[in-house]
Amino acid sequence: NLEGIEVPLNFIVDTGASVSVISNELANSKEFSRFVKGEKMRVVGAAGVTENVPSLLLPRVTFGSHSRQSITAIALDLELINETSGFEQAGILGGNFLKNYRLTFDFQNSKVIFVPVK
Repeated sequence: NLEGIEVPLNFIVDTGASVSVISNELANSKEFSRFVKGEKMRVVGAAGVTENVPSLLLPRVTFGSHSRQSITAIALDLELINETSGFEQAGILGGNFLKNYRLTFDFQNSKVIFVPVK
């Protein structure tokens, strides 16, 4: 969940992404307009380099019993990811969020275990 957004959202866990992502669709919505920082970033990824990517400051990201405040995210087009996954992704939890946790991928039980780093 994102503070200020009433509905639960789907996020991808991406240990290879250095920064978290919000879909362009959400970033451009009225609910998210208050999170936009006005700062633009340069993003280098598998698809190449993208200039002038909008950034947001998410006040609180919560999943299960875990919560983090003031998470920077960038707005990117997730349409292709949504098409291939078969369901709507609101964003990606990247390294700037995941660095606070030790992750265990339990493939046998189809779950990811997050343990806060002390």
